[in-house]
Amino acid sequence: MFKKILIANRGEIACRVIKTARRMGIATVAVYSDADARAPFVQMADEAVHIGPSPASESYLIAEKIIAACKATGAEAVHPGYGFLSERTSFAEALAKENIAFIGPPVNAIAAMGDKIESKKLAKEAGVNVVPGFVGEIRDTEHAVEISNEIGYPVMMKASAGGGGKGMRLAYDEKDVREGFEATKREGLNSFGDDRVFIEKFILNPRHIEIQILGDQHGNILYLNERECSIQRRHQKVVEEAPSPFVTPKMRQAMGEQCVALAKAVGYYSAGTVELIVSGADPTGESFYFLEMNTRLQVEHPVTEAITGIDLVEQMIRVAAGEKLSMTQDDIKIDGWAIENRVYAEDPYRGFLPSTGRLVRYRTPVPAWEGDERGVDGVRVDAGVEEGGEVSIFYDPMIAKLVTWGETRDAAADLQVAALDRFEIEGLGHNIDFVSAIMQHPRFRSGELTTGFIAEEYPEGFHGAPTDAKITRALAAIAGFMASAEADRARRTEGQLGDRLDPPAKWQVVIDGETHKVKVGHKHIKVDGDKIDIALEYTPGDRLVVAEIDDSELAVKVAKTRTGWRMTTRGHIHDVRVLPWHVAPLAGHMIEKIPPRPVEIPDLPHAGPARRAACRRRRQGRGGPAARDGRGDEDGEYPARGEVGDGEERQCDAGRQPRGRRGNLGNGISNIRPCRACRSTVLPSTVSARRTALRQARGERGFVDAPQSRQRRPRRRPDHFRRFPEGRHPHRHDRRGRTLSRGAQARIQAEDRLRPRDRHEEEQRADRRALCHWRAAGTPGCGGRQLPAAPDRPVHVRGAHLGLCRRGGGGDPLRARPRGAQRIAALLTCHLRARNDE
Repeated sequence: MFKKILIANRGEIACRVIKTARRMGIATVAVYSDADARAPFVQMADEAVHIGPSPASESYLIAEKIIAACKATGAEAVHPGYGFLSERTSFAEALAKENIAFIGPPVNAIAAMGDKIESKKLAKEAGVNVVPGFVGEIRDTEHAVEISNEIGYPVMMKASAGGGGKGMRLAYDEKDVREGFEATKREGLNSFGDDRVFIEKFILNPRHIEIQILGDQHGNILYLNERECSIQRRHQKVVEEAPSPFVTPKMRQAMGEQCVALAKAVGYYSAGTVELIVSGADPTGESFYFLEMNTRLQVEHPVTEAITGIDLVEQMIRVAAGEKLSMTQDDIKIDGWAIENRVYAEDPYRGFLPSTGRLVRYRTPVPAWEGDERGVDGVRVDAGVEEGGEVSIFYDPMIAKLVTWGETRDAAADLQVAALDRFEIEGLGHNIDFVSAIMQHPRFRSGELTTGFIAEEYPEGFHGAPTDAKITRALAAIAGFMASAEADRARRTEGQLGDRLDPPAKWQVVIDGETHKVKVGHKHIKVDGDKIDIALEYTPGDRLVVAEIDDSELAVKVAKTRTGWRMTTRGHIHDVRVLPWHVAPLAGHMIEKIPPRPVEIPDLPHAGPARRAACRRRRQGRGGPAARDGRGDEDGEYPARGEVGDGEERQCDAGRQPRGRRGNLGNGISNIRPCRACRSTVLPSTVSARRTALRQARGERGFVDAPQSRQRRPRRRPDHFRRFPEGRHPHRHDRRGRTLSRGAQARIQAEDRLRPRDRHEEEQRADRRALCHWRAAGTPGCGGRQLPAAPDRPVHVRGAHLGLCRRGGGGDPLRARPRGAQRIAALLTCHLRARNDE
């Protein structure tokens, strides 16, 4: 037996191998990249070796670095896990040259099964059912069309070296073949370095069944029953279970014997998986076909371990050390039912967008890696992360695998739902609600599964699992109890005058639009007048509440909001509002907050090109302001900032990326200088620049569509700003130096005290007059005003038009406007200038 092994992988599979090796008394070595420096598997291993940067292509996929780590630590064997180098023949050959054992199948078996075309030929020779298709070399698209017509539609085009759902195209007619064949070749070449494609018949209503095999180096090969992996999304497995609800004992035996025959044909040993496709339309179960063989450990191997009691990793290590299998085919039994759900960092409420980031909070139903093959009380968690860790962009987004075991399929599914409710993840998106909804789905419970389950049952995306009335009433009771507990703590304040107040006992709870009256007593809780037999404990600040309702448990994740809680359970998020009875009637008088109206803007080009184009058009059409004031060049233009020579194209400063002023970068909009050629300005948040924009609105400097009648005239300077002869004072003398009477002096002083306010009001009146032509085109009742544009392209911006107006029209135009609205308004201005110039 080996004394020390190295795990050439990361994450949960590295932890999985380390757990078994530790139990067998074998020392372990972990290799890690920069992103995994603080990962749990690095801490679990006896030794750890750094092998490079975060990208897998520079660390985990470099065989030389793995071999160097083996030599440095004295590791006798390497377990590749799954993915990365697990199915690379070159890696296994390099280990053999260095006299390092490879814990996996022989090189020739990896090579034979790694080529899908060759593997199908071998399977056909071994007597395994093969999907009707063409496994030879396809010359071109016309040849592919000819083959597809002979096979009959629909057909599946697959890259020969593909895997993981990549390099696959489904064609229902000749047009699909012509469009998809070349795309499949390109994807195979880019992803796997092999552009060979084969075509086979697509099985309608397919079910994905796989057989786990195990062999030793002495010619003994067993099959460890089957797994059902039909629930997939984009050809990626989401839910796995063992055994399959579709497979009969006769079908299981036929499948197993064919898979063993295939393994013997290639001299296979160690653990492996033969994947089969089964026609769900054939109730006899005889229509099963060979799909491919994975010469490695599968992600879903724990469900097989749970129903057989066999540690597959231990058997792989023993086989690699030359030992014989300690069991026979008759010893392989099926004990109970196991289901595995993959917890991914993706958001099902947003189209399954991937989510990366830090795990701010991470709590599992049971401690990870505790218990035996069935975990603790039938719940097993295989995880490679911990609280405070990070799900990075460099590797697979799987957070953990949740495996449950029960005597029956329904028992295992119920245990999955209960365990998923206790799974706490905060900091990034996850699919816990989605897999919980699948576990409760009637079609899943009936066992009528196909690979199109998710697409057929959630065609418009996922919006939460349905909630029955019983769960809603239970949530109302829990919310009322938590509200009473929060109110009780708020009243336990020291130093109060008078007697201590009792917390309210009557509450109005609104859940998903439904109103419930909840009364919390000392011995019971009533919801809408009916008693609910419930027992729970809650301390303000708890994030998970477990309630016993009618001899069953309900785990609810809670998060405090302004008027209640956000409660998550059974695959659904509920926004709950809780108010005391004497306060609830007043809520009906509150003005409903209308969500902001979305901005309706035309499809604008990038800000820079649009501004530069508008600037050039203005200079070519009118010559620019430099031609009028005589301070420009021979063409009457100002040189653009950053210009080096006459050969460069002059650009508008406003069209470049805005630069924030020093010390106030913000979002890059503050303190933008106007263009020297066209004087267009991206509105900053400074008062001086806003006043510049106001002057433009009044008609200065050729503002777009500014009425000539509203051109602002130079304002006379007040008397007290004028120059007076030495010894004279503006309050005591007139411009000619004559002394004013005391009454006139008092009157001038009073006017001067009022003059600043009068000037400000006059400026406001002038601004309103200058904006009247904007408001004339506005839509009554809308939050913003309509900018002048083509009649067929109305443009609305809510809240601000270049910082000039706001809802209702009579506000102070000098106030700061939302920066986002300023940015949009500036883009619209340049767009409209360009259109008007055209």
